[in-house]
Amino acid sequence: MKQMIEIKRDSLTLSGMEHFPDNQVDVPAVVIVPALLGTKVEPHRLLRKISVLLETIGVASLRFDLAGSGESDGEFEDATITSQVLDTESAIDRLRTDPRVDPQRIGLLGISMGGIIAACAAGRRADQVERVALLSPWVSIAPTVERIVANRPKNRNMNYFDYNGNRFGLSF
Repeated sequence: MKQMIEIKRDSLTLSGMEHFPDNQVDVPAVVIVPALLGTKVEPHRLLRKISVLLETIGVASLRFDLAGSGESDGEFEDATITSQVLDTESAIDRLRTDPRVDPQRIGLLGISMGGIIAACAAGRRADQVERVALLSPWVSIAPTVERIVANRPKNRNMNYFDYNGNRFGLSF
């Protein structure tokens, strides 16, 4: 069973999609963290396909749009690594309080940049996250940040960097 949901973090509403095995309780669950500039669907519907597969083997999942991405509130240029970790922790909290989920069996799956976010959230919530899986994780964001910074116009005083039409705030 899948269902659109909302996750509250401070004054923001994050858009999510839950997948739960039918008529089961105390199921393990996974929070799926999308890639940089990604959404709860991702290209080729990758995250949807992962959620459907997990559902067929009795594992619930929650995929969501980070603040400022997809259908979630906020502006992407306000996003930071820290804010994205907080978004992920809000998704963890959502699953931990769901009566269908075994709160001792929560995992994180991070894709690309979402791998960094998932690893950071797991470190901060080590007592609440049983497992972490990283799919093609970034081991260093430095090369990408260097490309973003290189695209900043030298003659303009701007409070963001433009990278392929996406605004990265200076705090990022």
